[in-house]
Amino acid sequence: MPSSSQIRPQQSTPTQRGQSLRTNAPPLLVWPVLVAIQFLFAGWHVLGKLAFSAGCNPFVFALYRELLASTFMWIGALVWDGLIVPHRRHVWLILLMGSMSFVNVVFSAVALDMVSAPNVAMLQPVVPVFALMISIVLKIEILTWVKALGMVVSVSGALLLVFWTTEDSGESRQILLGNILLVCQCIAGSLLVVLFKFVIGSYPHVTITAWYYSFGTLLSAITVGVVVSDREDFNIRQREVWLAIAYAFLFATVFNYIAMTWTSKHVNPSVTTGFLTLQPVATVILSSIFLSFQPKLPHLAAAVAVVVGLLVTCYGQYLDAAQVNAGDAIDRDDRSIIATSVSGFERGAVSSNMGEGIAGVASDENESLLEVTNISGQRGTSVQH
Repeated sequence: MPSSSQIRPQQSTPTQRGQSLRTNAPPLLVWPVLVAIQFLFAGWHVLGKLAFSAGCNPFVFALYRELLASTFMWIGALVWDGLIVPHRRHVWLILLMGSMSFVNVVFSAVALDMVSAPNVAMLQPVVPVFALMISIVLKIEILTWVKALGMVVSVSGALLLVFWTTEDSGESRQILLGNILLVCQCIAGSLLVVLFKFVIGSYPHVTITAWYYSFGTLLSAITVGVVVSDREDFNIRQREVWLAIAYAFLFATVFNYIAMTWTSKHVNPSVTTGFLTLQPVATVILSSIFLSFQPKLPHLAAAVAVVVGLLVTCYGQYLDAAQVNAGDAIDRDDRSIIATSVSGFERGAVSSNMGEGIAGVASDENESLLEVTNISGQRGTSVQH
C-alpha cells in the first residue's frame, strides 16, 4: 500500500467529455447544502426508528437502501459522466472507501434499532474529532487553536445533548452495544470524508460515489446472506417502512452522499464533518414533532453550544484560507520583484558587455592606426637615408 507521502489529493483534470472536475462553487451555495445534509440525515433517524419499531430488520433495511441508492447513482453517473473506470493506483482507495461506507450505513441502522434516534444523532459530532486527527496524521490539515476550540465546544454541546436526551430504549447491555457500534460508525464516516480528498480531483463526484458505494452494497449483501436466516424479513408489507426506505435511499443516501462528495471539493474535511454538529439539533427538532420528544432548557443550551462551536470551526477555516491567500499574494509579489531584479541585472549586464565590446573595437582600431603610422614613419626615414 502506498504511503501517505506518495499519494496526495489529486489536482483537477478535465474528463474525456471536456467537463471540469472542479467547480468554483460560491460559499453561499456550499453552506446551505452542508446544512441541508444534516437535516436530511436527521429525518432518516426519525423515519428509520419508526420503521424498526414496526418490526423491520435493520440489515434488510440497509440492503434495500443501498441497492436502490447504487442503482440511482449509476444511472446518474452514466448519464452525466459516461463510464469512467478508476485508475489502478486508486482501486485500493475506492475499496477502502466502500468498506467505510458499508460500516457507516449498516452500523448506524443496527444501532438505531438498539437505541433512540436522538442517541444516534448525538454521537455524530465526534466525527469531526476523528476526521481532524486523521487529517493531521496524513498532513492534509494543520491543527490551530481556533479549530481545536470550535471542535471542543461543539462536541461538548453534543455530549450534553446525549446526556439529557438519550432514552432508555432497552436493556443497558443493548444500549452499550448500540453506542459501541455508533462509535465505529463515526470512525468509518470520518475516514470516508478524509479519503474523498485523495481521489475527488481525478473523477466526477457522482462517478466516484457510485463506485465506492457499490462496493459497500456488495459487502451489505454478503452480510445479510450470513446474518439473516428468516426469509420472511425480506417481505416488507408496511407502508411506513417503504416510506422510510424511499426517504433513506433518495435523500439520506443518493442526495447526501453526492452532496458530501461535492462539498468536499470546496472545503476541508474538518468543515465538512464540522457541520455534523447540526445533526443532533435537527434530530431533536424532528423528534419533538414526530416522536413526541419534549426538549427542555438544558437541551436548548446544549444546542446553542453546538452551533457556537460550529461557527468557531468555520471561522478557523476562514482564517486558514485567508492566510493561504495572503501567502500566495506575497509569493506572487516576491516572484515579481525577483523577476524585475533579474531582468534589470540582465539588461545591465548586456549594456556592460556592449560597452566593453565597443571599447575593445575602438582600442583595436587605435592600435591599428598606430601601427600604420609607425610603418609609414619607418618608410619615410629609409627614403631620406
